[in-house]
Amino acid sequence: MTRGLPRTRRLPLARRLLVAALAVAMTLVAVMSSAAAEAPSWQHVPVPAEVRPQAGLNEAVAFGPDRAWTVGADAVGRQAPGFPLVLRWDGTAWKRQSLPGIRWQGELLSIAATSPTAVWAVGRDSAGGTRLLRHDGKAWTESPPPGGVALTRVAAGGGETWLIGSRAGAQVLLRRDGSGWQDMPVPPG
Repeated sequence: MTRGLPRTRRLPLARRLLVAALAVAMTLVAVMSSAAAEAPSWQHVPVPAEVRPQAGLNEAVAFGPDRAWTVGADAVGRQAPGFPLVLRWDGTAWKRQSLPGIRWQGELLSIAATSPTAVWAVGRDSAGGTRLLRHDGKAWTESPPPGGVALTRVAAGGGETWLIGSRAGAQVLLRRDGSGWQDMPVPPG
């Protein structure tokens, strides 16, 4: 034995394995705890102050964390019809969208989009008439709905836009062909 050097003591194999297992477990707990702390969660985001408390939202569509729209009705009371409502999310807050030229009372029921420059909303006025709005990336405008169709929903996917509704009591399915709406066969059932 050499003098002056401390003597090292070796732990038995079982103890070394136990210490290693505890070190791995503590590392896993630390990693999992930090991952759980970073997990996104739902948070309350207020609607703009100018939206009435009786307002209701029906549907939303999004193209990322800073581009989303939601539609509904800005109600004035429980019995009175509301006004069409569109809110846009800019990544930090909801902002009410201007609907120039739209003076009817009613609500927007459904919204869908194939891109941020082709957003469609379907609604109905207080007399039960169908309303169809389009956002071209700059402004909302009213589009003529297909004749004789009571629209209830708009859907989009795969670069196509579809309208769902009824005509003379029968279900109707319409597809946007670029310049207009074409009737499509409704699947049975």
